[in-house]
Amino acid sequence: MKSNIKLLFLTTGLIAFVGCEMEAPTNLWKNRPQGGPTPVIERIEPEGGADPGVLEIKIIGQNFDPIAERNFVYFGSSLAQFISVSPETIRVYRPAISGDSISVTVATQGAVEFARKTYRIAPVYASFGVFEASERIYTVEADREGNVYVYLSTQVVKKLTPDGTSETIGTTTSPFGIATDMRFGPDGYLYMQQRNNKSLHRMPPGGGEFELKYKQWPSAVNYIDFDENGNLYAAGKKTSVYVLHPDGSIETVGDYKNFEVLAVRVHGRYVYFLVSSLTAGVPSGVYRNEIQSVTGILGPSELILNWENTGPWASSKFYDIQFSSTGDMYIATDNQDPILVVKQNGTQVPLYKGIVKSQALELSWSGNNLIQRWYQASPEEKFGLYVIALGPGGTVQ
Repeated sequence: MKSNIKLLFLTTGLIAFVGCEMEAPTNLWKNRPQGGPTPVIERIEPEGGADPGVLEIKIIGQNFDPIAERNFVYFGSSLAQFISVSPETIRVYRPAISGDSISVTVATQGAVEFARKTYRIAPVYASFGVFEASERIYTVEADREGNVYVYLSTQVVKKLTPDGTSETIGTTTSPFGIATDMRFGPDGYLYMQQRNNKSLHRMPPGGGEFELKYKQWPSAVNYIDFDENGNLYAAGKKTSVYVLHPDGSIETVGDYKNFEVLAVRVHGRYVYFLVSSLTAGVPSGVYRNEIQSVTGILGPSELILNWENTGPWASSKFYDIQFSSTGDMYIATDNQDPILVVKQNGTQVPLYKGIVKSQALELSWSGNNLIQRWYQASPEEKFGLYVIALGPGGTVQ
């Protein structure tokens, strides 16, 4: 940041005395540069600080330049990214720093002085574990206590607790191949689905060895999720949608044979499907089917998000979806801002622009925190998790 420097022009002259009187000196400041009007910060919103879930910060004041490029906003030494600017309001994305007394500085081009206030910014992003190539993370699930469970390529399940401890709690006696999805069932078992497989396995509550639960899917599936009535929905590549009832019977309740289903999520009274189209003229994106009975019968599918209409994310690959308690949809992608938030009103925004790192391969809830699974190909293979703090119920604003 360029410092504003006050120039002092010192003029010298002769001091003449006439009798006992002295002539008034020349005004030393008469040539001081005036510059533009000094910016003023009256308040910063949200007032009191930026808690988890706050995506943007508003600086309210006076004498901001309506041309964004003529304003400079710093949080500490970090230059802010603008959303919009007016003479009285500057909207910026939350910065990638945190602290109780962050110095916020606003300068405008042409002004000699700048404005400054302190502001509290809570941390929102941290590592939750890094694994080497020998322990590739296949899939992730979390429980209500904030514990995170990872199924690894070594065919074990590790439990990661909020305090940072890790222990192996699940094992297999025979190779299951690549696990694509895990969900806790209403019975407390941890259910695991393999890639392109007709079998469904589960681990007892508290841990233990995986056992074969069902092997009757009509065709191989990849992704699963439970509804509030204990029905388990499943789908995969070029498959129908199947529902496994609590009594063990299986029923076909939907058709997604024109797609590769990449995620199945139940939210409210709908089952949502993140899909990649395999048919020309049929959009990729997010579809949903209404749950029309306690036995899991589904209504017709409807497109709620055409991927071509996601702007900067339209050319990105997408991998998973999750929902906040209020219905905001989070989509995991390989974009430079890897998590797209689609709000209830249809607004699309990046989750913590410039803060969330790496690609997002999978998302899972742990309380109000979103768990992001990631993979790094170079300079050496690594797999890991980030924890992303959000507002109550996983909300953003």
